Amino acid sequence: MPTLVLVVWTHSQSVRKAGAGQESGYDGGKKVNGRKRTILVDTMGLLLDVVVHSAHRSDHQGLTLLGTWFAPLWQCLQLIWTDSTFGSKNFTAWVNETFG
Repeated sequence: MPTLVLVVWTHSQSVRKAGAGQESGYDGGKKVNGRKRTILVDTMGLLLDVVVHSAHRSDHQGLTLLGTWFAPLWQCLQLIWTDSTFGSKNFTAWVNETFG
């Protein structure tokens, strides 16, 4: 059986609050009151997963939310590119601890 190998990028972006009744917060780094999206894309830029959450959550927290939903495929990943805002060492430790 072939093995699925994925190389992915992560990205987050804060946006101003869109509507009432949604979880929102203040992103002090970007000075935006609203929501934040964290995405996971493959090498072709195709969207694999997305999570939208309060802007007050850190990028690392958003990525762990995303990771929990994307759990079945984490073990297939060979390379994950993130920028320094995701806390590379903390994220690597979390992936190893959560998914072995």
